[in-house]
Amino acid sequence: MSSEDGRGTTILPLLQKALDSPSAELRASAGENVALIHEARLNLGVTDEDATTTQKRFRKGSWDGTEFEVLVDEVSQRMAELAQESGHHMSKKDKKRQRSTFREFMATLVDDEPPSETVIFRGGTLELSTWKEIKQLGAIRRCCQGAFMLQLSYNVTLHEIFDADMKILNNNDGMSSYEKRMFMSKNSAASKMKDREMAKDRKKRSNQKNQFLDADGEDI
Repeated sequence: MSSEDGRGTTILPLLQKALDSPSAELRASAGENVALIHEARLNLGVTDEDATTTQKRFRKGSWDGTEFEVLVDEVSQRMAELAQESGHHMSKKDKKRQRSTFREFMATLVDDEPPSETVIFRGGTLELSTWKEIKQLGAIRRCCQGAFMLQLSYNVTLHEIFDADMKILNNNDGMSSYEKRMFMSKNSAASKMKDREMAKDRKKRSNQKNQFLDADGEDI
């Protein structure tokens, strides 16, 4: 296995085993990671944004002709089975969810189609079209929990991660009086968060200024 293969390929055998786990959550997580690895693999060496699906498939990112070709074929077959699961050991709701989830994974793994997820905000939407963004979103949601929407509205780092338009996320049209008090009053969590960010910026600028003034002639 060459150093160019990356970490993703080293865990493919583990993900293959996880697809047979009795845990539906673990199976779904394994499938999502396989889709993420394929997405990253497909883009290896592709610099032309207008490249066709066929061109991408037969470039460096393809599994064809590599030592992983058989393994990926086996993983694809297993995921196809999970996308059509009809056994009696699962509830109808769980089977429906699994089928839908694995069909999305298969669309990427077999047809190189990007995923799609929409986060709806008051006044706009955030469109995600890569497994990388979707996994980032899931991790941030778990971390922020109830404060997720607030963080996504005012956290500059998250705006950069998802290439989000802050003006749209902070569109206040249509807010109820209660929501305006919650998000726009001086005592709201949003206002307090803004104050903390501004205080950090002021402290950072002050430290930079002090470092410049304290520096001797040689440092300057």
